[in-house]
Amino acid sequence: MALMTGYSGTDMFSATFMSIRSGSEGYEELPKKIPIDRCLIIGAGISGLVAGRKLQDQGIDITVIDKGRGVGGRASTRIINGARFDHGAQSFTADDPRFRELVEGFADLGAARVWYEGWPDEKDSEIKNRRVHYYGTNGMNHIPKSLAAGLDVITGEKVTEICFEKNLWKIVTSAGGNFKAPALIMTPPMPQTLQLLSQCEFKLDPDTNRQLSKISYDRCIAAMYIMDRQSKIPMPGGLVPDSSLVKWISDSYTKGITDEPCGVVAHSTAKFAQERWDSDDERIASILLAEIRDFLGYEPLGYRIHRWRYSQPNRTFPQRYFLFNGGSPLLFAGDGFGRGSCSIEAAALSGMEAAERLVEIHA
Repeated sequence: MALMTGYSGTDMFSATFMSIRSGSEGYEELPKKIPIDRCLIIGAGISGLVAGRKLQDQGIDITVIDKGRGVGGRASTRIINGARFDHGAQSFTADDPRFRELVEGFADLGAARVWYEGWPDEKDSEIKNRRVHYYGTNGMNHIPKSLAAGLDVITGEKVTEICFEKNLWKIVTSAGGNFKAPALIMTPPMPQTLQLLSQCEFKLDPDTNRQLSKISYDRCIAAMYIMDRQSKIPMPGGLVPDSSLVKWISDSYTKGITDEPCGVVAHSTAKFAQERWDSDDERIASILLAEIRDFLGYEPLGYRIHRWRYSQPNRTFPQRYFLFNGGSPLLFAGDGFGRGSCSIEAAALSGMEAAERLVEIHA
């Protein structure tokens, strides 16, 4: 059945849990603590994996489901001819002590390293921002792979139905999977989440839908140029070029994620991605190459193009998660929740706090 409520807010379970009485127009108060022995998590990006890790550590069984071929979402590393390209997120900061502790754990496992301090900028050689930036040792995807180790993660299955039956969330996938649990956390970019819910039996109430639909994202096009020699991009291997079309370039070899020179990644600006989204790959590769050719030193051997429809949030929800008011907990989390300049840190903190709230609800 479709569960509809007239309540809204960041934490809708703050006082009591409310559920629609069967055959009644009113609401029934539920105990402040309810037993939660299992949780389903949609999205195996940083937020979903951090939430899953924290819940499992607290003794709650979890299953993480993602439509992608692997874990990580935008913390993605592409392998081309045996060489690695970080074509999604390039690095991350750790300003919050809770996330810094998590990053230190990654470093102890050999999954993360310090990349640079400050922000390499072609226009200004003076380093004004001394924040430490980290990266995944074998590419950014090394981070989510470390988080996913030991978790029940299902990839390559798209969620096709979400419904609420007998105080349980039920998920059906494209591969015929059928999962049930008393709690559900959804972590994909909010536009994707709302689109999915619009096609499902379960519906959000209009006010909640209106609040969450305010979260929006910039697009980005990543161009991976295949090379057999090191580029002219200086240390630390990444740079903000003086360009209205390209916002970032990096050399995988100089960065340190591959053992031999292999190529350069260029990230377009949001404006370029919006205007050229439907252009063919060859045209996009040619335009972006013209902007960064001086940094390469010679012509690349080939290219790959990847379009990120939801690259970085440009409008976020002010709190770290959103807890929907229903008979059993439904939480929304991800990098679109909470304020912060680093999407990976924001995503991790969002998943962390959503999981902590669920543990509080658990009897």
